Amino acid sequence: MKREKIAKNEGLFKMRRARVSALEILERAKLQIERNNPAEAVNAVYRALTGYVADKARRSPQEITGKTLSSILNLIPGMTPDVIEDFISLFNTCMMLKFSTEGPEDEQHIHDLRNRSVVMINQIEGLVTKNNRT
Repeated sequence: MKREKIAKNEGLFKMRRARVSALEILERAKLQIERNNPAEAVNAVYRALTGYVADKARRSPQEITGKTLSSILNLIPGMTPDVIEDFISLFNTCMMLKFSTEGPEDEQHIHDLRNRSVVMINQIEGLVTKNNRT
């Protein structure tokens, strides 16, 4: 019984801290961009996106894949179809850069990806907060 309560509280803690954790990782991505380390920057953006969704949906980051993303995003209260579609597009762009054979090279493109991720996370957070009030 006590383990279940601790696990529930841990999930709640992660869910509430998801935005802060993701933005911290995205700040590290910004530092990697400035250090001219594009592969590490894209990897950080990927970790921020998967970690955020996982924490909000109370799932493991390893569960977040291209195939499962849509159904997991639907578990997050307040998500709209347009936001889900935009997040999937952002995630797919990130995955293409992360797993491309040549690796990410265009610093501006990576910087834009990072900035779009910050905006997307803040947008989702606004939807979740709005949903919790109603």
